[in-house]
Amino acid sequence: MDERDWALPEQAPASPPVPPPVPPPVPPTAAEPGAAPTAPQRAVGSDATDRPPDLWVFHRPLSLADILDGAFAVIVARPRTVIGLAALFVLPVGLLVAVIDLGALGGDTLSVLFDPDTYDPDGPAASTGTGVTGSISAATLQSLLVTAIAAPLSRIMEAWYLRRDLGAVAAIGAVGIGWLWLAVAFAVTRVVLMVGSLLLVLPGLAAMALFCVTAPVIAVERCGPLAGLARSARLVQRRFLPVLWICLMVALVSGLLSSLLPLLPVAVVELVGLPGREIVVAVATIATSLIALPFVSAAAALT
Repeated sequence: MDERDWALPEQAPASPPVPPPVPPPVPPTAAEPGAAPTAPQRAVGSDATDRPPDLWVFHRPLSLADILDGAFAVIVARPRTVIGLAALFVLPVGLLVAVIDLGALGGDTLSVLFDPDTYDPDGPAASTGTGVTGSISAATLQSLLVTAIAAPLSRIMEAWYLRRDLGAVAAIGAVGIGWLWLAVAFAVTRVVLMVGSLLLVLPGLAAMALFCVTAPVIAVERCGPLAGLARSARLVQRRFLPVLWICLMVALVSGLLSSLLPLLPVAVVELVGLPGREIVVAVATIATSLIALPFVSAAAALT
């Protein structure tokens, strides 16, 4: 029985507690004359532009469809950040390669750039093979760019998982000493791939799969080059064949993007009859790399 239902003769029943009075609402104060209007307050992350993208968290290994879809979703989530990050690496390298190749094929590079009519594809330099494509493997150059983009992109995606946003320049700085470890790991990987490719190709494909997540591992886990290579191999060994299949399919999709996207501007130049077809090809190739290389880098980070 409740103690409020009985009492001693000399004691009155206890009364229930009275809630405190609610203060009346305070009317908004009028702004002072000449004062600038204040912006409405909003919680941090309440707007879509203030909130980092939502990345999927799977409690199972990602399939090929998950990684392909997720790689494109990373680009779509922050196109300015991701494409801007790729541009910081692709534009200087692409312009340098284009300038040297045009100079090797057509003589004076500056005159070719500003006056496409001076381009001579049958010039004496064209037969010497002095272009960048004749001395540096395109696959090696593309792999170098993917490594350079994958490291800061992994830091950006890590920040998204932690409900923070990170810009392209800040992500590059966040890699820190990892850039040196990435250079060493890249050199070791290329040597292993070259040796493996000479041994009936299959060891080279195995090495490609085992070391495909080295850049994200070094950037996120902040480990050295050999530790990053060993960590990547241990992670991939758990599901080697699916990762090998994913690497091949991502390379196929990237190759299709790089081959098909430049066809439209080149076709327009051919139909209209404009000069400077090689310059248009170079510009279209650089623009395509701004999509294809971040796609490969995001796929590596998701793998």
